[in-house]
Formats: sequence, structure tokens, C-alpha cells
Amino acid sequence: MRRIDFPDFATVAFHVAVELLLWAAVALVLGYLAAPRGEGEWYAGLAALAIFAWLLLRPRQLAARRAFLDKARYHCETCRTTWPSA
Repeated sequence: MRRIDFPDFATVAFHVAVELLLWAAVALVLGYLAAPRGEGEWYAGLAALAIFAWLLLRPRQLAARRAFLDKARYHCETCRTTWPSA
């Protein structure tokens, strides 16, 4: 069985951006922890914004992934059928 439908570029870009947002927040928290005392407030503020944005976008990302998986279409080369049939 081979999948015959693929996500568009915007869907993939959104998924990657949401995942990178979390890792950017982790990097900012680490920057806050490594900054000298009194100089890391900007890191903490940016990390809080990144985590807040991630918390808002993550459910949308998961819903889009579930919707894409629900409408999956596969093709069998051996029996020459498509599942689920349209």
C-alpha cells in the first residue's frame, strides 16, 4: 500500500514552524539561565511569548494532523485498488 495524497507546502511549513517555536523557547530559557544576573529579562520575556504562542498553535497543529490522517488515501499496486474509494 502506498499513500497517494501528500500535504501541501503550507501545511508542512506550519507544522515545522510550530515545532521550531518550542525549541526556540527552550533556547531562550537556556539563554536566560546562562545570562549574568539582571541581563536575562529579555530572554525570559521572549521565552514566555514563544511558549504562549506554542500553546495557542499546538492544538490547531494536532487537529490539522488528525484531519490529514483521517482523509488518507492509499493505492495497492498488486490489486490495483485505491482505499478508501472515493
